[in-house]
Amino acid sequence: MICFRTFQPDADRRAHTIAKDAIALPSRVRLEGDTLVCESPTGDAVSLGLQHDLGPLGSLALKTCLLPQREEPYLLSLELARHRLMRLLEALEDWRLTALPQTHPAMTALERTREAFTLALVEGRGPDNDYTKKQADLANTALASAIDAGEALALEAAGRRLAARFEDQSNPPPMVGCTVHVERFAEPLQKLISSGLGFMTSPLRWPDIEPQEGKFSFVKTDRWIEWAVRQARVPVVAGPVLDFSKGETPEWMHIWRHDYDTVRECVFEHVTRVVTRYRRTISRWTAVSGLNLNEDYSLSTDQMVELTRLVIHVIRKLQPSAK
Repeated sequence: MICFRTFQPDADRRAHTIAKDAIALPSRVRLEGDTLVCESPTGDAVSLGLQHDLGPLGSLALKTCLLPQREEPYLLSLELARHRLMRLLEALEDWRLTALPQTHPAMTALERTREAFTLALVEGRGPDNDYTKKQADLANTALASAIDAGEALALEAAGRRLAARFEDQSNPPPMVGCTVHVERFAEPLQKLISSGLGFMTSPLRWPDIEPQEGKFSFVKTDRWIEWAVRQARVPVVAGPVLDFSKGETPEWMHIWRHDYDTVRECVFEHVTRVVTRYRRTISRWTAVSGLNLNEDYSLSTDQMVELTRLVIHVIRKLQPSAK
């Protein structure tokens, strides 16, 4: 068993234990008063992951380091700050940013993190030798500073790598595109796409294409794709061909939501119809999206995989050169 002292009333939100190598560990996590108790099936060291409230920064998904199990509780905010500080030091090494000047925002935030973390460590315990609210607040201050430092480090590393990529003449120039709104065939957006964008993405919403069963309307998607190919002469990325996110399937399909065989047949017919229509103008497809959400349809994992394979198979069969 491993437990953590906390001063947050809902500290068990999304709480779970993690074993070595970031493997999720089945365990029971419960909040008893101000102590978060984790009953692990093994006696090995574990880390705790959970959503932790950091005030203005919001509720963030954080974790502790791997900690040995013991009867005496750990201070939750202190262990969360310890892990974040460790990740900061690792990032400095991995991203080769150890030579950053001390005036850099990342380094000043890192220094604030160290100071607050040290104050939390040396803060004396209460009269009953228990953790105090002041100690937890100092640890939360260190944690918030560590989040700021991490953001600044990530921006610095991304900026350096992006600059190096642009300077490397051996790499093809990065392509920038945009997604159009099929309802708005507007001249300002056409000018933007024609001004030098590398591609255009056109949605293929099933409710727009087949609002009523057996009655089809390709007008909205046709005009954008035809304009892109004939006038703007930019490549078109289309899709997702099949989107099972909430509200992205026709209402007439909902009657079949618990009849997988019928759903599969409808999907096959829809994908075949769409790809057949646009295979001469589309070179790249987004096949599926939202199958894992189970918002409008209840699908098993095997059914999700089968529908994904079905859509990709139809695209490859009808357009072998497609990406």
